[in-house]
Amino acid sequence: MNVLAKCASLGILCALSTVAYAHEANSYFNASKDFESLIEQSMQNGQMPRISDKEAAKLFVVLSDSDRFLNSPAYQLKDLDSLMGICGKATSISMSYLYFNLKKNVNPKNDPSAVALQVAKVMENNTLSFQNELEQLQPFISRCTAKEIPLLNEFIASLPPEQLTATRRAGLQQMRNGISQIYIGSLLVASNSAYKESYRSKILQALAETAPQFSLLLQPNIRIQIKDFAISKQATSPKAFIELLNSIARAMGETGCTGLCRF
Repeated sequence: MNVLAKCASLGILCALSTVAYAHEANSYFNASKDFESLIEQSMQNGQMPRISDKEAAKLFVVLSDSDRFLNSPAYQLKDLDSLMGICGKATSISMSYLYFNLKKNVNPKNDPSAVALQVAKVMENNTLSFQNELEQLQPFISRCTAKEIPLLNEFIASLPPEQLTATRRAGLQQMRNGISQIYIGSLLVASNSAYKESYRSKILQALAETAPQFSLLLQPNIRIQIKDFAISKQATSPKAFIELLNSIARAMGETGCTGLCRF
C-alpha cells in the first residue's frame, strides 16, 4: 500500500498528524519570539539573557528540545520550509550571543583583515562568556541542519536541469562553507581546555552524530580537511572525546560524491 493509499485508509489519523506537526512548529516559533523579546529587554541593560534567569531557562528548554522538534515529526519535503524556519530561529538566537557587543568592539573603517580579526576576537570572547547558553543552542542547530540534508537532496533531485540555477548552487555552496566552518570552529573549541568540558562534549557529540548527514553535502576535498583536523585534535582533547573525533573522521573519510555533493 503506497503512502497516499495509507493516508486514505487512515484519513483522520493522517490529518491529525499534519495538524500536530504544524502545532509543534508554531510552538517553536512562539518560544523563539518570546526569547527575542527577552534579548531586546536584556540588551537595553547591556546584557544578554542567561540560563540562570528563570524565564530564560524555561525558553531554553523549548528551544533546545531535539526530541520534540526534530525527532518526533516525520519530516517530508513539504515540511522543508518549516524545518528551515526552526533552524533559522535557533541560529539567529545563537548568533545574537556570538555577536554580542560587536559594534562596540569592531571598527568598520579598518581594513577588512583587521575587521575580520576583531570579529573573530569578539566571537571567541562571547563563546567563552556565554558557553552555558550556547551549550543549549548549538547542538540543536547541528541536529536541525542535518535534518535538512535529505530533504534538500530530494528537492534538488526533483528539479529539471534548467531550474538548478546559479543562485541555488550558490546557496548550497554557502551552506557547505557554513558547515565546514562549524566543524573547524567546534573542533578548536573541543580541544581547548578554557571551555567547560560539558560544553565541549555536547557540541562534539552533536557533530559526531550528524557527520554522516553533513558528509553527503560536503565535497571530498572539504571532508578530508575536516577528517585530518579531527584526527589532529585527538592529542589535545580529553580521552572521552577520542571516539567522537574518530566518528567524525570516519564519516568525513567517505570519498564518494553523490546527491547534493555533485552540485
